[in-house]
Amino acid sequence: EEVGRTAPLDVTIESVSGDVRLVRARGNVSLKTVSGDVEADHLDALTLQSQTVSGDVGVELDSAFSGALTANTVSGDVEIRAPRGSCFRFTIATQSGSLHCAHPVEDSRKTDTLWTGTVGTGAGTVSVTTRSGDVRLELPSDA
Repeated sequence: EEVGRTAPLDVTIESVSGDVRLVRARGNVSLKTVSGDVEADHLDALTLQSQTVSGDVGVELDSAFSGALTANTVSGDVEIRAPRGSCFRFTIATQSGSLHCAHPVEDSRKTDTLWTGTVGTGAGTVSVTTRSGDVRLELPSDA
């Protein structure tokens, strides 16, 4: 049985030591772990908050995104996959790593450690920070 596919749900998953994984959810999502990876696949998220101290963050959104997404890690890579038609203003930052965005970007300001810009109409917000790791805003793998 799929939970949350017809009506939005509030989902919170927290772990101290271990990976956190969520598949096929719709609504407001919060995923946190101290030591481990955070992975979310096939989301139709209104809001998404993802946090880990030591680990990677990977998120794949099923539908065009225009909500609020925040992802933070101290040591790890962050990859957000949002389909074409997504609309958001973004701020992505790393102290030691690379920044990449596969979406067409307007109003772009980029340095080695900080990139701000707008995708589509800029209706939503994406904020991603890592101290040591790469940040990638990608299209879905089947795009």
